[in-house]
Amino acid sequence: MPKEVIYADRGYPAYGTTDAPEAESVIEVSWSKEASHVQIATRCVRSSDHAPFVHESFLDYLKPLPEDERLGVLSMMAGLYATLDRESINNIIRVLRRARDQAFGRDE
Repeated sequence: MPKEVIYADRGYPAYGTTDAPEAESVIEVSWSKEASHVQIATRCVRSSDHAPFVHESFLDYLKPLPEDERLGVLSMMAGLYATLDRESINNIIRVLRRARDQAFGRDE
């Protein structure tokens, strides 16, 4: 299944500083013609190895939970995924174009 990864503006790291980003925001787009679907995911990954990022301070909040609940929360933090149909994709494209044009001006 093909996948493309789009990195957020590196001038705004998810955690850390621009000189030493600890984590980055990414959008992953994957698709399958055989399965007839496109999936988009927003994720926060460690800058060093692109593994899912969970800030250490958040792990302290999870310690009191039973292990199965803790693992469930951690797996949800791997990213937010949406499976899209053709109509949804076309709507996202329209909205992104409008947002881009209003934020940065129209492409000539």
